[in-house]
This record gives sequence, C-alpha cells and structure tokens, in this order.
Amino acid sequence: MSARTRPPFHADHVGSLLRPPRLQEARARAAAGEITGDELRAVEDDCIRDVVALQENVGLQVVTDGEFRRTYWHFDFFEGFAGFELGAPLDMGTFEGISDQPPSAMVTAKVERTKPVMVDHFTYLNGLTDRTAKISVPGPSMMHFRAGRDGIDRDVYPDLEPFWDDLTAAYRAELGDMAANGCSYIQLDDISYAYLCDADVRAKLTGQGEDPDALALTYANALNDAIRDLPDSVTTGTHM
Repeated sequence: MSARTRPPFHADHVGSLLRPPRLQEARARAAAGEITGDELRAVEDDCIRDVVALQENVGLQVVTDGEFRRTYWHFDFFEGFAGFELGAPLDMGTFEGISDQPPSAMVTAKVERTKPVMVDHFTYLNGLTDRTAKISVPGPSMMHFRAGRDGIDRDVYPDLEPFWDDLTAAYRAELGDMAANGCSYIQLDDISYAYLCDADVRAKLTGQGEDPDALALTYANALNDAIRDLPDSVTTGTHM
C-alpha cells in the first residue's frame, strides 16, 4: 500500500476554520477599496499565524491555514486557472443572517494553469510549523458541477473530454508544484458526490440531460487523473 492510500493520522480536521472578526473586517475593507491587497495579506498572515498556534496548542499533528486567504473554498482556487470566471450571483438561498449570494461559475476559454495558484499559501503555512502542513483544494468535479454544461462555453469545448483533459492537466501542474515545495498532505474537497445522492439534485440533473450515475464515474476519473503523477511521499484525502 502506497503512502497516498494510507493517511498518516487516525483523525484530523477538515481545515476550513471560522474567520476571526479582524479578518472579516479586513476582507470587507479590501473589497471596498479601503485597504490594499498587501495590507489585507498582512492581516491574513497574522491570523494564520494565530490559528496555527491554536491547532498546535490543542495537540493536533496536522495543521491548516484555515483557508483564511479565501473568499470561497472552491472558487478562489479555480480563479487561479485561465479560462475560469465568476459571473452574476445566483439566487440559491443562503444561511441565516447572511445576505450574500454565491456567484455563478463560467468556463469561457481553454482551462490552463499559467502560474502557481496556491503554492504560496502552502509555503507560508509550512514555514510556521514543524507539524504536517495540509493544504486543501476543491476536487476538479466542482468546476463542472458549479458551472453546469451550459456554463462551459460550447465554442471552446463543444465536447467535454478536452475540458476534463485540460482541467486535470492544470491540477497535475499545481499539485506537482506543491509537492516539489515540500507538501506531503493534500486534501481534495469534493461535495459533488454527496449532491449526486440527493433525489432533488438527481432529478434536476436528469432534467438538464445529465446522467447522475455517469457523472459520478466521470468525476471519479477526473479526481484520479488530477493526482496520478504525485509521488508516493504525498498523502491525498477526500472530504465529501
């Protein structure tokens, strides 16, 4: 059994932690143009340093940055790839006390990794701890699941096989760069599989001409393709 199929810990945490009020305020001020990106990053750095210390102090052997540099757990990663864009907000309903609606997802050009996406997120985290630093990224299926076939430009991808080839190649480049920078634990967050078990979601997908069971296999194949070149020194896990 390779290291990738043998998680190193009996239990750890998913990694997305509550943003402290100071960070929420800084992100809102940055969005309003009241502080610079560098000023926001300085606040992120401080808050990540604090949350790493918290995880270490309670005895965890694996730590994350809490995803404190992200607005959305998945879209921030995808926005690092050329060809992916966010569109108008969707009317999806939301949590109590929250008025913001998530944006729509669109693939408007060939999906490519033209630069590192979150490698620096890992290197900063790794430099703060002697524990195992875990990075989390969305599973590749989430781009298709959030955009839907109608959100993937048919002039760019009249057939979806090249879309999956391009997307998983972008993943291999990013994840391989993380591994080359010392990352030994990568978590792929992929809630599409849970959605595919929901009767209402399955009915909606069927109405859009999709086969939910076939999608599950497509998504699994994409996940395998995304991680296929990682060395055995890298453990991968999936959060559903």
